[in-house]
Amino acid sequence: MYSNYPQYAVAYPQYFGSVIPPEPEPDPGDAFTYTEDASGNLIITGLSDYGKTIENIVIPASYNGKKITEIKQQSFLGAQTIKTVHFNEGSSMLVIGTDAFRGASIENFDLPDSEVSIGARAFFYCACDNLVVPKNLKNISSTQVFNAVKHVTFEDGSTRVPEYIMYGNDALESFTIPDTVTTIGMHAFDGTKMHIQSLTLPANIERLALAAFRTVEIDHLTIPASLTNVSNDVVFGSVKHVTFEDGSTRVPEYIMYGNDALESFTIPDTVTTIGMHAFDGTKMHIQSLTLPANIERLALAAFRTVEIDHLTIPASLTNVSDTVVFGSVKHVTFEDGITKIPANIMLESSSAKSHYLVWAQIPASVAFIGNNAFGNCSSYTDTYFMGTSEEWASITIGTGNDYLKNAAVHFGTIPGVDD
Repeated sequence: MYSNYPQYAVAYPQYFGSVIPPEPEPDPGDAFTYTEDASGNLIITGLSDYGKTIENIVIPASYNGKKITEIKQQSFLGAQTIKTVHFNEGSSMLVIGTDAFRGASIENFDLPDSEVSIGARAFFYCACDNLVVPKNLKNISSTQVFNAVKHVTFEDGSTRVPEYIMYGNDALESFTIPDTVTTIGMHAFDGTKMHIQSLTLPANIERLALAAFRTVEIDHLTIPASLTNVSNDVVFGSVKHVTFEDGSTRVPEYIMYGNDALESFTIPDTVTTIGMHAFDGTKMHIQSLTLPANIERLALAAFRTVEIDHLTIPASLTNVSDTVVFGSVKHVTFEDGITKIPANIMLESSSAKSHYLVWAQIPASVAFIGNNAFGNCSSYTDTYFMGTSEEWASITIGTGNDYLKNAAVHFGTIPGVDD
């Protein structure tokens, strides 16, 4: 009966007997053991006796008035009592050490919202259905950190997908990247085994780093007009179809370099420049390709390994790399209105190819053919000139075009498809 009147029990202990006050709630920070750094901040080194009795650990920003700034390497290595890990808001964490939680029996975890650096294998074998990566994440080890995360979401407002963030995480099934992201770091999703039917890069993307999506299978990729900077090596390794958005003015260098899964691409007529090695290293076979209507510049090796049966070049093209751009074209048509065929435009390399330039259709508007425009085209046999013999004789032909000069010239004749 006295339990209904605790205030009397406290006021009159002579009648009710002595009262033992309830145990205070443990502080989340009681779950850990610590050392201090030179600045007096706390470094977590493991679980306390109390910590070993709980499944859900919470890592606060401070403990006993001191900031918690680091989890020492291997602090929770193989810990079998931990099921979940949560960092409180306003975290002071700056470092999560190598192997910090590796092999722990964690079923879910989050990351601190501080500018933290995370060491190698810190969350190896730690399961997480949906990991949210805070926008303040500073640095990730250049080896694997996660290998059991199913879905990852980058926080709204993030401007960067950190390098190596999902590297080697073959459990990954999906990711969500906000349009605020401008940079995707090197190897960000490399080593994953995802298959994505359709992927559109963030609307404000500017930079793609080395091997960012190298092992990700993508059926259809859309590249926004904002992308201007791509690593000078493989970024995508398994894209089937790529579309450059309307309004794009440039196909970035190396964008599909080495992507031997590529089957097709779509380039809008707003594009004026195709960057070096843009499609080099691909193994496409294109029956007919017309370059964008406003194309002005073709850079080094842009289409070097692409097999093209018939290529059409608009009159707008004026600037071509001084080395090989196309390495495997069979027929080429220069559109009416072009006055100058750029130097090096059909220059062939000496490497083995399955296609060699056989003929070209040249309009009567041409007055000048640049140096090496048909350089090294040893299989070239026929020119189909849409003007008269007098007009052909008046064209200035630059050096390095002996195969063009020695070919048969057909006046006013359109070549047949099988010629």
